[in-house]
Order: sequence, then structure tokens, then C-alpha cells
Amino acid sequence: TIRGNRIVKCCSRWPDKGAITVMADSKNPEGQCIKNIIIEDVELLNSQYWNCFLHGCDYVKIRSLRIENDFRTHNGDAIDVDCCRFVTISDCMIRSADDCITLRGNEAPLGGSRPCEYVTVNNCILSTRCNAFRIGVGNGLVRRCTLSNIIIRDTRTAICLVSQYSAASAGVQIEDIMFNNIYMDCVRFFNIATTPRGIREEEAKVIRRISFNHLRGSANTGSVIQDWKPIPPQRLCGGFEFQ
Repeated sequence: TIRGNRIVKCCSRWPDKGAITVMADSKNPEGQCIKNIIIEDVELLNSQYWNCFLHGCDYVKIRSLRIENDFRTHNGDAIDVDCCRFVTISDCMIRSADDCITLRGNEAPLGGSRPCEYVTVNNCILSTRCNAFRIGVGNGLVRRCTLSNIIIRDTRTAICLVSQYSAASAGVQIEDIMFNNIYMDCVRFFNIATTPRGIREEEAKVIRRISFNHLRGSANTGSVIQDWKPIPPQRLCGGFEFQ
């Protein structure tokens, strides 16, 4: 538990270390899952790398964090939730150089199948030169998550869902994600794609059953929803609802 009016200022001499890192150990069968984590009422300032990274954790509560780092930082993610389950994130104020909140499915380092699922994000204000929400990264599965009552301001891309983020990745299956009551002041509302740039012959992972309800805001360039693989779109990228 990390709690209560603490300020964590990260030292620039360690550019590859984040402020808070909690990772399961695949080499220890009894410790593959870390449980019952509470991080609340903490300020994370000027991290030169990821601010809060959780990998292979269950029953996580993140509340009332203020995260801020220099916009020139190359890997300044605010909160990364990777292969975690039963997670609540609420009441956070974030201004990050890289992605504000990411849901990832990088299960390979954990030595087994482990989806990122049952995650809720509520009542946050986000700002970044990258993606406010980024869903993807890895080789596993991200599913059954809700993101609601969010303000996104001064941001490049509000919502990014890319199953295969680089050519070296097998890709993540993304499904059953709900976005509700979000205000977006950004360059682009959506970037949704199954594969990275260019046509690829190998099969990509599915993005499906994604819903967007009560979204409002302004952007100055068009959104992207694309599937590079020439097969029926309902197979890979489909089942979207906009209301």
C-alpha cells in the first residue's frame, strides 16, 4: 500500500526506471500474481520513464493520483495496467508526456495465459502529447473494461486501440470495452487499427464489441478506423457502437 499525501520526485540520472513498478515473478509459481494493491493520494512528478506500471496483479485500487512529467520525456506513461484483473482507477489528474492510461496484454513475460480484464476507469482529467487512452501492446487479451466520466484536454489522440502495435508483436485481442460520458479536446478523437502501417499477410488479432456513448468535444483532424488485412471486416475489426 502506498497512501497519503506523498510526493515522489524521480531522479533524471535513472532514465530507465519508473516511480512505481509492481511486477509478478514468472519464476516463482506461488508469486505469479500479486494481490491487494492500493495506491492513493500520491503525487508522481517528473518521472523520466513510466510513472506507475503494474504487471500481473489482481485487486488493485488506484485513486487520487496526480501525475505530471515534462512533455519532452520519450516514455513518460502515467498508468500502465498490464495483464491485471479487478482494477479500479479513479479521481486522477494526469499530464503526461506519453500515454496517460494504458491497458495492455503482454502475457509472454508471465509464462502463461493471463488476460487484462475487469478494469474500470472513472472521474479522471487527462492531458498528453500522445494517447489519453491506449489499449493494446503484447500478445494476449484485453477485455471487459469500462472507462467513463473522463475529461481529455490538450491531447493528440483521445482513444487509441491498436491490436498489433509493432511488426515485432503478435498483437492483442481487444473486446468488450465500453467508453461513456467523455469530453475530448484533442487533435484526433480515435485511432483504431488491427495492424501497424502497411499491408501484412499474417493474421492480426480481433478488435470487436467496442461501444462509445455520450462523447463530445472538438478535434482538428479526422479519426482512423482501419483494417489492413483483406478479409471480411467483421472478422477482425467490427461490432462498434456509437451513440
